Amino acid sequence: KRILCSKQFGTKSMELCESIARMTIRLSTKYVDPNILKPFTACRLVPLKKKPDGVRPIGIGEVLRRIVGKAVMRVLQREMVTCNAPIQVCAGIPGGVEAAVHATRRIFEEPETEAIILIDAENAFNSLNRNAALNNINIICPALATYIINSYREPANLYVANSDKTILSQEGVTQGDKKKQNSRKNKISLLSFEVFQFRGSLIHLDFSSDSISYLIKYN
Repeated sequence: KRILCSKQFGTKSMELCESIARMTIRLSTKYVDPNILKPFTACRLVPLKKKPDGVRPIGIGEVLRRIVGKAVMRVLQREMVTCNAPIQVCAGIPGGVEAAVHATRRIFEEPETEAIILIDAENAFNSLNRNAALNNINIICPALATYIINSYREPANLYVANSDKTILSQEGVTQGDKKKQNSRKNKISLLSFEVFQFRGSLIHLDFSSDSISYLIKYN
């Protein structure tokens, strides 16, 4: 990261930027051998204590993966908004959450509104089924699909500090990985469509990437 941002390395900074750009384009347009990508997808594993006596494993992607992921999401921002809106208001929609808050307040004050239901995805980052997500992303957002598949079709190696053991990450999403977080939002959007089959009238407003909020009106 320092080489990319500092001028003291002269032309090396630009050469590194161009190399990362070429790598990003390749990952976004062509399928790459997963064995070649193992160093790229490898993560640090941080086990956090979870009350009362559990452990929450957090896989943290390295700097290169974060830079590449953010670059991809910047280029595909318009596609992500198209794929997620209006069900997801936190997927790059300017002022989306603020608009959802005001809309919720207005609708909730109407006499025919019965209740608000908030569905919170428990341990959303680690519980996501990758096979389902990879299938969904091909349908919902094809522009992002190749990169997601390259990043997650094979388990990633997780390394714990002060340990020589390697753990495989086979489910869930890497913390800080922007592209995968948007993939998870796509999956939640599919769940939202299923809930729309409820016999009452549901007005959906989503405030965060791992929860679904509904205002219920009875016909």
